Amino acid sequence: MSYCTAIYSEKGELQKVVKSDGTESKLFNTIVKHPLVKSKAEALAIFKNKFSNTISGKAQDVNNMKY
Repeated sequence: MSYCTAIYSEKGELQKVVKSDGTESKLFNTIVKHPLVKSKAEALAIFKNKFSNTISGKAQDVNNMKY
């Protein structure tokens, strides 16, 4: 089973989503670029709806998502 990790800055801003192999998620990056998506946080919410069975993590740290 694969995992994705949401990477946050020290200020708590979402930077990127990476797959378990360390590469950036192409799907997340595509969602971020969609003209109706206004922020990375909104893109992450859409991304989570697609893949999440369980979501865990620490605030300003990471969210692990199984898909």
